[in-house]
Amino acid sequence: MPDVARTLDLPPGQRFDYWKHVLSDTFVPLEVSSPGGDADFLGRLRGTELGSLRLIEVRAEPHTALRTARLVKTAPAGCYKIAVQLRGTAVLIQDGREAVLGPGDFAFYDTDRPYTLALTEHRMLVLIFPRDMLGLPQHRLAALTATRLPGEAGGMAALICPFLVKIADLLDEED
Repeated sequence: MPDVARTLDLPPGQRFDYWKHVLSDTFVPLEVSSPGGDADFLGRLRGTELGSLRLIEVRAEPHTALRTARLVKTAPAGCYKIAVQLRGTAVLIQDGREAVLGPGDFAFYDTDRPYTLALTEHRMLVLIFPRDMLGLPQHRLAALTATRLPGEAGGMAALICPFLVKIADLLDEED
């Protein structure tokens, strides 16, 4: 999986500002903060496109990404995301729900509604796809956002998580 961006190549004082910029360019416009300050932030994005799908691997130190109502209004993206937690923890908040994700868990969220994603030091895969790809009413999908789906659970969860992890592993072999 080719690098999209990594902070290690920059001087420590410039790393977090770069990270904020690259997250907004890669995903959607976001407000990004770090509990540890921005002096020596380490983060790496790698990604690939699979038709109209984008798969992005995020490895980074703790930070929070906030998609505000103002950002949604000024820069709608028309996408959904599925985040698969591979290492560390994440808390996803959207539509009045909060999902705490550990390794193997995943959650679904909508880029055209406000959300907060708070992350510890982590590795996460994010699958991004157009909203119209599912062909389901948005009000029905809204009931699924920020709901933790354990990777070891049966049904669709048991298929999606290992599939995405395997794709990332296969792309790693291309490096």
